[in-house]
Amino acid sequence: MKRPLLKQLNWRGTGLVAMVALCWVAGPSLSSAQPPAATPFPSLLVMKPVAKLGSEAGLENSGLVASRKHPGVYWGLNDSGNKPSLYPILADGTDFLRPNGSRSTGVSLTGATNVDWEDIALDSAGQIIVADTGNNQNNRAEVVLYVLTEPNPADTCAAVQKRYRVAFPDRPSHAKPSNRHNFDCEAIFTIDETIYLLTKHRADLNTRLYGLENPNPDALNTLKFLDEFAIGGMVTAADATPDGKRLGILTYQAVWIFERETLEQSFFEGKIRQGAILSPQAEAICWKNDETLAITDEKLGWLFHVSPEAIPRLR
Repeated sequence: MKRPLLKQLNWRGTGLVAMVALCWVAGPSLSSAQPPAATPFPSLLVMKPVAKLGSEAGLENSGLVASRKHPGVYWGLNDSGNKPSLYPILADGTDFLRPNGSRSTGVSLTGATNVDWEDIALDSAGQIIVADTGNNQNNRAEVVLYVLTEPNPADTCAAVQKRYRVAFPDRPSHAKPSNRHNFDCEAIFTIDETIYLLTKHRADLNTRLYGLENPNPDALNTLKFLDEFAIGGMVTAADATPDGKRLGILTYQAVWIFERETLEQSFFEGKIRQGAILSPQAEAICWKNDETLAITDEKLGWLFHVSPEAIPRLR
């Protein structure tokens, strides 16, 4: 359902997008080999550059999650056209070093195909979920989630244990519905062992939240629609804290934090923070810990940190 508050939170999107575009064009060019300078625009959220991502991990990083099994390690992945591999990334953005001192070139997933990988999540059972859910042209009637036990960062390969075929309940059955171009998905997260998906709308500036409980690897699983929010941009990533109380959402223009009091409450009914960012293609976000959000930009290939407390509160 749409909420009266949504119009209030549309944060004057047209003007802000124009400002961001003007600032990016007028500002100094950024080399992907050098950390971006601090933004001179005080109204923008400060993203602290941490490091350039490692060679393979930084190709087109579109998903990031903090390991719950290996402290100081992130798992990343690249999107369409790249290997079906997970990349262990150290907290400083560099490649994980294997015991023999060599840099990791990724953990190749057997039983998986990278049609359009867009995000990654970890559940409370220690399972990694890879979201092959990109649908830029709106021609995929179903998308795929790959599930496997979190591997050791020193591994060179790992086997997919489950493959879930997933469909949106409100997508028209005919291919490429031109007037309903809202079934692209670049953001997933988990709470306990339930998987959630957020859509990247192209027909409007909303996002829809869907849930997937008790999926069956032998059948087509229909998502359950849960809620909708006018987020004012295309959603590119999401991650929830392990306790399920806070949800970080990334768009090309902003970082959002939704906080709820109980697990029964909708995220969109709780407290809200939102901060505008200046980044050419921010594609991944995850909670490093309660005090830090990690963000990567696909074009720059850089890892950034953001303090949740620095993000202005809207409600």
